[in-house]
Amino acid sequence: MTDTSIWERMGNLYYARRELYSMGWREDKTVSLGASLVAAAPAGGPVALVRDDAKVTKVHAGDSIATRVKIFTSAGNQIAEIRWDYGRIVQLGWSANEDLVIITRGGYLYVYSVLGERLREVLLSRTFAEAGESVTRACVWSGGAVVLTDQHQLHAVLHVRTGEPFALAATGLSSAPRAMCVIDPSVSVSKGLEVLLAVDSTIYVVDERTSQDQLLTNGPFDAMAVSPNGKFLACFSSKDPSSGVLWVVSADFNRNKSEYKTGAKVPPTQLVWCGNDAVVMHWQLKQTILVGPDGLWLSYSFGSNSSYLVPEVDSVRVLARKSCELLYRVPRALAAIFRVGSLDPAAMLYEAYEQYEARDARADDIVRSIKDELPNAVNRCIEAAAYEFDPAVQKKLMSAASFGKCFCDFFNADLFVDVARSLRVFNAVRKPEIGIPITYEQ
Repeated sequence: MTDTSIWERMGNLYYARRELYSMGWREDKTVSLGASLVAAAPAGGPVALVRDDAKVTKVHAGDSIATRVKIFTSAGNQIAEIRWDYGRIVQLGWSANEDLVIITRGGYLYVYSVLGERLREVLLSRTFAEAGESVTRACVWSGGAVVLTDQHQLHAVLHVRTGEPFALAATGLSSAPRAMCVIDPSVSVSKGLEVLLAVDSTIYVVDERTSQDQLLTNGPFDAMAVSPNGKFLACFSSKDPSSGVLWVVSADFNRNKSEYKTGAKVPPTQLVWCGNDAVVMHWQLKQTILVGPDGLWLSYSFGSNSSYLVPEVDSVRVLARKSCELLYRVPRALAAIFRVGSLDPAAMLYEAYEQYEARDARADDIVRSIKDELPNAVNRCIEAAAYEFDPAVQKKLMSAASFGKCFCDFFNADLFVDVARSLRVFNAVRKPEIGIPITYEQ
């Protein structure tokens, strides 16, 4: 049986916090998440760290003061190291192809492989060299990158390996934005690049042709994050200095989804999405709040050490000095089978298989009682196995599905075969020595 002790209920949904790895870097004193720029590739991919020059860092005797970009697995095992001599780093990021993107204050974009091999170097605009402009903010998404200069101009590249840099529309800003984020062109309504800039009490949406003020009045916004499907925007507003508000709105700003008063007087260190229906606010060394639909929430603590949240399409990876954890919504298939008192046909099928294993005749009675729902129950057991992390539970769920399909008049086994093959791969790459905690949805 899956470990339901890590489940917490929020309305009709369950969320879980699962420890994935004990980190390989836990004894490495040169690794400090709180004093570093951190970026992690999607789908359980590698993690890059570099000392943040804007923060004070404790240096131990014998430590090198040379800047190095280190690449680790999600289990904290080092893969590669890049000696850095190319100027102050403003932003790290990863493409969907696991290319490491490094953006410097001088306007250069560097691309490296996961093994630390340089693949590209490009200047994002001649104005960096000719007019002395510098990068103040940058964002990297699955395909490209965009930077904001100290003159409030945006420059972007749509493909980090081969794309040519170009300038976006003039922002028209007279002051620096408080926050910046990007709607990935693959999920934006316009199918083009859209950059969101939080200025004063409003938000500007900038693309290649226009800069549009959304004429909002509930700012200023200190943090913003776009949902993985690109449909919603989460903003942290500090309009009321005594209690910051999490505001979730549609990406076109036409529909207000929810508001949640946090009671916090300072903005969160990180604001990220957990799937497409929950937002996570993380205050370093304090607390982490997950806010779901209808303003329901859960609170977590990740200890006294610094931690870093990595948003995924279905979850949030939590990197810390001692561990790597996964915060996620329990998939409906798993909840249907393992929640207490469930009478879902899949739960009944799982119970029937357990009775069959115990050589109990009640297994036949249970199967007969769900005969009409048996194909759906079998499919749900297969789906639950795909989302489960424990190999022993995976095996039992697949065995229950195999048991159930024997009683179906006709059953297409393609899903069964596909999931069985996928699970072999998942279980292999999830091992600490490889350190890729990929999920079925990812």
